[in-house]
Amino acid sequence: MKTLFTILLLTATLTLRAQVADTPQPSGAVPADNPGLNAGPPAGGLSSNTPPSTDIQQSDPSASAGLQRSGGPLPFTFNPSPALQQLPTRALTQINAKTAKLQRRLNRASEKALRRFSRTQAKLYDKLSRVDSLAANNLFTKEADKLSQLPGSLEGKLAARTGKAGALASKINQFTGGQLKNTAHSYFPYLDTLKNALGFLRGKGKGYLSQAKDVQSQLQGSLDRVQTARQQLDQAARLQTYLQQRQQQLLDQLGNLSSLGNSSRYGFLQKDLLRLNKEAYYYAARLKNYKELFSDKQKAEAEALALVQKIPAFRDFMKKHSALAGLFNLPGTGLTPTGATPDLTGLQTREMVARELQQRLATADAGGRRQISQQMQQAREKLRDLKNKFPGGGSTAEMPNFQPKELKSKTFFQRLAFGGNLQFAKSTSGYPTTSDLAGQVAYKFSKNGSAGVGASFKLGWGSSIQKIHFTAQGAGLRSFLDYKLKGTFYVNGGAELNYLKTQPDVPALKSLNGWTGSALIGLEKKYRVSSKLKGTLMLLYDFLHNQHTPVTPPVLFRMGYEF
Repeated sequence: MKTLFTILLLTATLTLRAQVADTPQPSGAVPADNPGLNAGPPAGGLSSNTPPSTDIQQSDPSASAGLQRSGGPLPFTFNPSPALQQLPTRALTQINAKTAKLQRRLNRASEKALRRFSRTQAKLYDKLSRVDSLAANNLFTKEADKLSQLPGSLEGKLAARTGKAGALASKINQFTGGQLKNTAHSYFPYLDTLKNALGFLRGKGKGYLSQAKDVQSQLQGSLDRVQTARQQLDQAARLQTYLQQRQQQLLDQLGNLSSLGNSSRYGFLQKDLLRLNKEAYYYAARLKNYKELFSDKQKAEAEALALVQKIPAFRDFMKKHSALAGLFNLPGTGLTPTGATPDLTGLQTREMVARELQQRLATADAGGRRQISQQMQQAREKLRDLKNKFPGGGSTAEMPNFQPKELKSKTFFQRLAFGGNLQFAKSTSGYPTTSDLAGQVAYKFSKNGSAGVGASFKLGWGSSIQKIHFTAQGAGLRSFLDYKLKGTFYVNGGAELNYLKTQPDVPALKSLNGWTGSALIGLEKKYRVSSKLKGTLMLLYDFLHNQHTPVTPPVLFRMGYEF
């Protein structure tokens, strides 16, 4: 009886909703159950009485379901904030700077890979033709013309920056022989979101922004830059695929020759083959690193995207125009017939994974749940180690035949580590208690070692706790080198110059007279404070402490940080 009553109530509700939806509205009127969405923002931007709220309000889910079945619109209410009109100028400036930097990096990395790969292939051809001209012609005939043309043209710098992307694209097409011209676009989530956000604000969502000419022109310029960057990424992806396929082809062909009893005859080619493998791997690693750097959103950029993503119309726009929607042929993209269900056979959804975990956790006792948690943590750590060991490997085809260097694909600034340290010295005759406050910057030349420079300021505290008096007691210059011994322990050594006078003497500063030297070596312990901050503890011995006036302690203790 209760079930029958529920069915009757639901039928009456749906009928009433359908009648309301079919009721004719006066021209220009907005349905009562959906204010704000159909009307949209005014053509000239936000009105002065628009409440400064960015919340999206949705009515009861059951009512929404009823409206969907009856063909009516969802009852969304969106009140855009005036902040969206103020953000574009700053956000677009940041987007333009990031996009220009990405384009420069892609151009530089692609030209470098083209130049090195073509030179190595030319060397292989020359070496192989000396011992087996037939095999050399079979492997390099189609490449001969490209190999003879590319190196010279790549050596010269293109004067016109605007034509560089087009020139590089033609070189890539020439180098790959056009065989990868129709390769599918690589999916870059953040760039796809950024492109669609700019396209939405330039088109259907332009009413949410100021209609000033400078804002609209900046928006169009940013959209053009992002689309150009998308094309350059596709060209880089084609080049990456070609480099991987070509080096694997040469490795297989020359490997077959070696297996026919001629290993000693073709063994001298292994060095060049390894060089090709390295170039293909590090090019892929650099592309991955550049994408990660581009995806790091700055403040104004993140705020603008957050506001745009709250607009219901933008979510509908993304469903129709995003690269991911086209990839899976989602309904509404124009790639799937209306009403058809996309074929996602074999894909494991998030709900399926969550349901499986809940079932396993529900049937496990406290000890079992603890064991599952430990196994998941171990799996994360192993996956993190593999990612660090092979930073550019996205598939088995990209796995290198060598031990890759983790930092080789990083930019110069990514290799820099900034930090500082603090050192105390007790008072002596005529000298107060001092603290050495130092800042430093180190360059990581490998994952185990770094070298750097720094500067220090010597602050005087007075002779005792009853007579605290802050004074300047000098300054210093430092250089250092540290290298990993085992675990978190490092050997640290360096040379320092300290100027121990309260009043600077300019002639003495220039001639290094009055500077006191130190030669230090000792142990350093590094420990993790957070994901981006490390603490350091150093115990150092000064071999020149006896030459100081007055004589300073031979052992120094410093504590600091780096990030």
